[in-house]
Amino acid sequence: MQWVAYYTDDTHLRQYDDAGVESKYADIDRARLASFALYDGGKQDDQYVTATRKLLHLHLEPSQRLIYRRRIEKPVGAPENVCYMIGWQQTIGGQNVQSICYLFEEDGTIEVAGRYNESHPWFYSPQPVPGEPNE
Repeated sequence: MQWVAYYTDDTHLRQYDDAGVESKYADIDRARLASFALYDGGKQDDQYVTATRKLLHLHLEPSQRLIYRRRIEKPVGAPENVCYMIGWQQTIGGQNVQSICYLFEEDGTIEVAGRYNESHPWFYSPQPVPGEPNE
């Protein structure tokens, strides 16, 4: 999987450029962010794979803030499970409102929820990454 951040000025930032050089999540200019998409492809086994198919595209309103995380479960004696969490957070009337999609890499299943289920070990509350506002 790889992400692409689309900006309000019709430019974009891809997670991997044409040479396979990776941009970090913290490199996203959140002040200009209009939408965020996940595509198949990306960096796999030290090889760059070109994205060919859009899997999920999240359009953001100006007051919404992007939520994106990649979670990996590594069960003993079984293949790892990868889940991408994509959504938004917005403060409305002093309340924290969220909408999250969970995209499971293994089979492409997408689940939609209102907010993080903080009691579930996969969906624990995200911690800000460097460069991300702590809101």
